[in-house]
Amino acid sequence: MRYDPKVVNYETLARESKNKRCADRAFPGSTAERKVAAKYFGKQLHAGNKMQVRRVKDSKYYASRTPLAKLPMTEAQAAKLNGKVSDPRSYDILSPRQQALLKKIKAHPKAGWPTVLGQPLVSSWPRTLAVANRQKGSTPK
Repeated sequence: MRYDPKVVNYETLARESKNKRCADRAFPGSTAERKVAAKYFGKQLHAGNKMQVRRVKDSKYYASRTPLAKLPMTEAQAAKLNGKVSDPRSYDILSPRQQALLKKIKAHPKAGWPTVLGQPLVSSWPRTLAVANRQKGSTPK
């Protein structure tokens, strides 16, 4: 996807991206954009066009290598968390029940949790909950 200045100005794009935590750095294309981006991202700017973007075939690649792979969630939640698996602030998009279940998954990593990443929430929740119910401690309903 490319930035189109006819749709939104760069100042708004940078400000909203930072405020909504959609981006943790900026890739300005001009000196003017660099000044605007520095205002919101400080030193988290990419210099020049030398960056090689690596396309990941699996849009949930990073999440699939964490306990999140065992947590039932929506496609939108999985996509957002995939890019920020190491940022605990991003976990605030999970419901309290999902957060409680993730805590249990982390506490009992060898309990035989099914890998449900990318599967519908409505069908994966009961399967995961069945494993959770076999573990000690309270379980989300």
